[in-house]
Amino acid sequence: MRGLLLKDIYMLMKYGKIFFIVALLFSALIFTGENSAFYIVYPSFLCGMMSVTLIGYDEREKWNIYSQTLPYSKTQLVSVKYVVGFAFQSIVLLISSITYAIHMIQNGTFIQETYLLLISAFFAVSSIGQIVILPFIFGLGVEKGRIAYYVVIGSIFALGAILTEVPLPTWELNNIYLIAGIIFVGTFVLYSISWKISVELYKKREL
Repeated sequence: MRGLLLKDIYMLMKYGKIFFIVALLFSALIFTGENSAFYIVYPSFLCGMMSVTLIGYDEREKWNIYSQTLPYSKTQLVSVKYVVGFAFQSIVLLISSITYAIHMIQNGTFIQETYLLLISAFFAVSSIGQIVILPFIFGLGVEKGRIAYYVVIGSIFALGAILTEVPLPTWELNNIYLIAGIIFVGTFVLYSISWKISVELYKKREL
């Protein structure tokens, strides 16, 4: 498993630099104050989807076939993409979240409860791409799963555009913490379910 992680980290260093640079640029744009939610969610979502990009490179180079001759199980081959995608996404989201907090403090609009609720929502939205798309990719392959890829991305951005226009409802303090916790835990649960489904689909797939 360590070897698989190192392989994907090396690939990220080679092919993912531009994604990280874009993420940093978007973090800087948060200080413009215009559509800040988009500047947080988009780079995190984009970097999380690097797992799909890595799978595409693997299939193009026939790594998915060659790896069958190595002492790695299909569970490990699937798991490494979920780990790498989640880690890359979380790092970028953390950077954007810190920048967003600084921006709110400078404007005197920082409220801990609201901030926590927003970050939990950003985490869920940026994770949904991997949750939905990866089972299609592992079950059908990158080429056949590409339709699902575009449909999901289009749907997420459409939903994000709608949500940014919806004002946050007023909740009691305890309810905000509870709702944020439910969102975080629910996202992790869905991520785990997606992970499990991808493993089972990949085991059944003919390479």
